[in-house]
Amino acid sequence: AHHAPAKGIHVLLEAFEIFARQHEGVHLAIVGTTTSPVQESYSRSLYTKVRDSTLLQQCVTFHQPLNQIERLYPQADVVVQPSLSEAFGRTAAEASSCGIPVIASDVGGLPEVVIDGQTGWLVPPGDAAALANALTEAYLDPAARKEFGQAAIEHIRQYSTEVLVPKFNAICSCIITAEEP
Repeated sequence: AHHAPAKGIHVLLEAFEIFARQHEGVHLAIVGTTTSPVQESYSRSLYTKVRDSTLLQQCVTFHQPLNQIERLYPQADVVVQPSLSEAFGRTAAEASSCGIPVIASDVGGLPEVVIDGQTGWLVPPGDAAALANALTEAYLDPAARKEFGQAAIEHIRQYSTEVLVPKFNAICSCIITAEEP
C-alpha cells in the first residue's frame, strides 16, 4: 500500500508499541511506498516515530512493495489494515486469499472482506488501544489464527474473477438490452 495518512499506519505504530511492551520477540513489517509529496512527508513522520522509540527500533522494519507479494504473506501470522478510510481493502483480500487472518478497521469496504470473529478481527478506525487488544488476542490464540485463515480463504472466493466476471457480464448485458430501441 501507499504510505498515506488515510492508511492509518501511524495508528498501527502506536498500537504496536503498546503490544510490543507486553510481548517480547514480536515483529512488525510495514510494506509500502510513497508516490507523492504528501506521502513522502507522512513516511518521514513514520520513520521518525520509529527512530525516536527504542522499542519500535527493535521490532519494526519497513519494506518496499514486492511484485510477488504472495512471497511475503506466508511469513505473517496476521496482516493488519488499520485504514481510516478504505473503499474495498485489496490488502485484506490478498492476505485472506493466502489464508492469513486480517485485523482491520471497521470502515468502508473492509467489513465486507473481513468478517469479525470469523475471518479476522475488526476494530474501530483510529483506535490504537483496540488495535493493540486485537493484536494481543491474535497473538495469544494461534488456533484462532489458523481457523480464521482457513475461513478467510473460503470467504474471499466470492471476489474471484470466476465469480465476479459472469456477474459483471450479466449486468452489462442487462444494461445493453435495456438501451436497445
